[in-house]
Amino acid sequence: MSKALFIVDVQNDFTEGGALGVAGGDAVAAAISRHLAASADQYALIVASRDWHDADGDNGGHFAAGEPDFVDTWPVHCVAGTEGAE
Repeated sequence: MSKALFIVDVQNDFTEGGALGVAGGDAVAAAISRHLAASADQYALIVASRDWHDADGDNGGHFAAGEPDFVDTWPVHCVAGTEGAE
């Protein structure tokens, strides 16, 4: 049986100090890096996604015009070409 690893949206804006940072985000990113360094050869496929937004506009209402509600609207984050999106 082949195995795949799918890494979802591990980006600077979701780590401590980012636009949508969470406590422990840096530790999660570091653990994923350690796992890949030690175990990448165990996977037939490794895929990493990115939350990626256009710098122009409100991204279909995704970015809040005022205070975000964190359900339907969010602060500006993971804008293409920014450090937060890396």
